[in-house]
Amino acid sequence: MTVLFDRLDQMTPLDDTEAEFVEQVRKAAAEKIAPRAEEYDQAEEFPWENMKLLNGLGLNGVFIPEEYGGTPLSYRGYLQLVEAISRACPATAITWATTFHAIGPVVQFGTPEQKSRFLPRIAAGGLAAAEELRVALRDAVLAEAPDAAEVLVEGKVEPGRSEAPLVQLRAVAGRP
Repeated sequence: MTVLFDRLDQMTPLDDTEAEFVEQVRKAAAEKIAPRAEEYDQAEEFPWENMKLLNGLGLNGVFIPEEYGGTPLSYRGYLQLVEAISRACPATAITWATTFHAIGPVVQFGTPEQKSRFLPRIAAGGLAAAEELRVALRDAVLAEAPDAAEVLVEGKVEPGRSEAPLVQLRAVAGRP
């Protein structure tokens, strides 16, 4: 599989700014995330310190449009970030990469007010309060699928960790 990725890297090289950003993340992942990976896995704990590190590097910005404080990055750059973080700690990589899917409904279907309210905060490395995000996601789903029979959005904030609520979203189309 590495051969395939190497070939893709050669076919679609990153520009200098992206390459520097990816290298900064690779270095941080190797030096700070990798040494903690086994400990998190063995303890079956959420990698909070790793997520704080990624937030501090501005990685949430790659999911957010530039007009809301996001960091412009090609999809190739995003894939290289996922690869770099995965080499250090797969659990951290999938957790970070899932942010894209969690915030996607607000980016794609949110109202301008919702985007202005939530996206800059997420780009800055934090998530909105769980209840605010839950309501925004529900509203975004209902705006896109007004005939949904069910919209379930649950938020859970780990005690003492208000900066990163865990959110589950499920929408079922059609009337009962």
